Amino acid sequence: MRAHVLLLAVLLTLPLYAATLSDIHRDKLHQDEAVQQALDRIVPIEDLVNRWNGEWNGPVSKEQVQETVSMGLSVLQRAAISNPKNEEIQLAIALLAHYAYNVDLNDAELQMNHALDTARALNQQDYRTTWFFGYHQCQTLEAAKGMTKLEALEAIMPWKQFPLDYWDDYLACSITSNVPAHGLRAMDHVKELYPSMLEPRLRMKSLLEKRSIASEVTKEYEPKQIWSYDKDGTNIRFTAFACGVGFTVKGTDELNLLDVKQGQCTVVVNTGPYKGNKRSMSPSLMLISRPAKQGESLEDFQKASFRDREFETIAPSLCPAEHCLTATSVKAGGYEKEGDGHLVITVIEREMPQYPGLMLEEPAMPQIDENKKDEIQYFHADERINRFSGKRYYMVVLESSTSVLKSAKADYAAFLKSLIVE
Repeated sequence: MRAHVLLLAVLLTLPLYAATLSDIHRDKLHQDEAVQQALDRIVPIEDLVNRWNGEWNGPVSKEQVQETVSMGLSVLQRAAISNPKNEEIQLAIALLAHYAYNVDLNDAELQMNHALDTARALNQQDYRTTWFFGYHQCQTLEAAKGMTKLEALEAIMPWKQFPLDYWDDYLACSITSNVPAHGLRAMDHVKELYPSMLEPRLRMKSLLEKRSIASEVTKEYEPKQIWSYDKDGTNIRFTAFACGVGFTVKGTDELNLLDVKQGQCTVVVNTGPYKGNKRSMSPSLMLISRPAKQGESLEDFQKASFRDREFETIAPSLCPAEHCLTATSVKAGGYEKEGDGHLVITVIEREMPQYPGLMLEEPAMPQIDENKKDEIQYFHADERINRFSGKRYYMVVLESSTSVLKSAKADYAAFLKSLIVE
């Protein structure tokens, strides 16, 4: 029994655009009349089969559609036997197999995967193999994986070269995998590349915009309103879109998330414990993210935080943005038998991004009820509080004794390496 996911009941009434036979280069197909006729018969029913429907309400019976798709697949597969190096035939088979999957024909997904693997082996540079597989996953319980595949294509091909069908799939998948900033950026791409085609897609833009709630710097927020987390093996990833920050800590670390006031977000992490000279020691990491004050420079921000200590500026070993400053301070005997007290401070500056949340978003699916996995499940994605507007400064502080400094610095480096600021 196959599984399907439908996020937001309204999606049932939205046109979930997808790759179609228009994305197949039919002039490169086997020119046998039967092949062309088989595809001609599919074109009029593509709107019925490009996504799965829980209740069939098409103008023709589902059985008729199944027969048309099945016959088309058979014709293409026979053509593939006599044309084993024709990539376009394999892509057409994959597309029809996806349609077959959407009308509940047996073994359709296996046929699709085999055709895409074959097409990829014939031409590893063709982005359509990844696209077709990704958008298929976007319509199933693997939407997060599908969105990841669509995103990956942007790294290997200029965005202006993608067809409208690709961006339609990208938009639909950004909704189902809950990455609204990616969807809004894609909407701007559509506006620039295909301005006359924007209007039918504005409803999807509205859905994407509703995923975010404007932040208010004068409002106080509890941590649970701001922070989200995901487990990744033994580590935990924390994200605060309002604060424009994300980081990873070990599951064994102690974490304290403070209330957000005046747009300032503060986190304290105790790592370890590690064996010191006389006792166990837990180094401390602190992260602060707050709005830049009027006329305040990054150097001002750094100096204002620890006025009672002497600091030495050093070259940043890690910087998660274009502009960082790092300084160290040593307090002799600060921990008595555990040695001196060490502070390491890195401050970071980021301007307001064009698409808040873009760097922090990770495609995701809601939790599935395993007892109802063979049924249609409806979900409503949680809204998030969007980034506080304007320039932000970030500070990461390490505090440690000499006795465990080596381990503490390793934790500090790992934290900075995991840190995303926007």
